[in-house]
This record gives sequence, structure tokens and C-alpha cells, in this order.
Amino acid sequence: MSIRSVDFQVLIPKAPEVQKIKHMEMENYKINQQINITQDSIKKSQDLKRINKSDKTYSVVINRDEEKKKKRDKYDKEDKNNRKNDKKEKNERNNYYYAGSKIDIKI
Repeated sequence: MSIRSVDFQVLIPKAPEVQKIKHMEMENYKINQQINITQDSIKKSQDLKRINKSDKTYSVVINRDEEKKKKRDKYDKEDKNNRKNDKKEKNERNNYYYAGSKIDIKI
């Protein structure tokens, strides 16, 4: 199939239009690639921030464990003091009973 002169006259003016369309398609492709690269870099930076934040959560957990240990130690000391006070009270009660059970006579 050959190109006739009428077809040739119609095709020549449309060549710049086709070229503009092709150029826009290539530009869109380049722009899409640039957007993808930018989004990837943003995602990587967010992932890195998330990883760095996870290190901070470990320190918080350690602090909570230390606080729990301090509270336990505090309660243990209070328990020991309460036991000592209970022993003192028992000894005082026992001494009270013994004091009344003996009779001292002076001549």
C-alpha cells in the first residue's frame, strides 16, 4: 500500500502534533519515575525513624522494670519493719503476762 499525495499532505502537518504527544508521554514517564524515587526515599527515612524510636522503647521498658524493683524493695523494707514491730509488741505482751505471774515480797 503506497501513500498517496493527499494522504501525504495530511500526514505532514500532523507530525508535530504526534511529536508533542510522544514527548508528553516520555515526560510523564520521567515524572512518574521521579515521584517513585521520592516516595521510596521518604519511606526509607520513615522506616529509619521507626527503628530509632524502637530503641527508645527499650529504655522505657528498662526504666519501668527498675521502678518496679524499687517499689518491691520499698515494700520489702516496710514488711521487715512491720515484722520487727510485731515482734516487739509480742515481746511486750509476753513481758506483761510474766510480770503479773510473779510475786515479789520484801521482808
